Amino acid sequence: MSNYNSPISLGQAITEFLEKFKLTDKVLESRVITSWPEVMGQNVAKLTRSIYFKSKGVLVVQLNSSVLRSELMMHRSKIAKNLNDHIGSNVVKEVVLS
Repeated sequence: MSNYNSPISLGQAITEFLEKFKLTDKVLESRVITSWPEVMGQNVAKLTRSIYFKSKGVLVVQLNSSVLRSELMMHRSKIAKNLNDHIGSNVVKEVVLS
């Protein structure tokens, strides 16, 4: 952590705050969730009922369409990779579709 007498950038201060209070993972998880429509497209987003992290690295996506769920089941690892690439961090370890 930086010395309180020396000036630091706002970005560095935010990073230190997140690390101190162990919020970095939660912020990254939030970024994954909010980026879902952009990564997956608006059509998939419209058919998504709920999206949340069940536990560390396990993203649960509830869909309104069984046809879409079946289609996405075959691409779960690619979905995880695309989400991780989009946010620049390896947050999603597994995607669970329900």
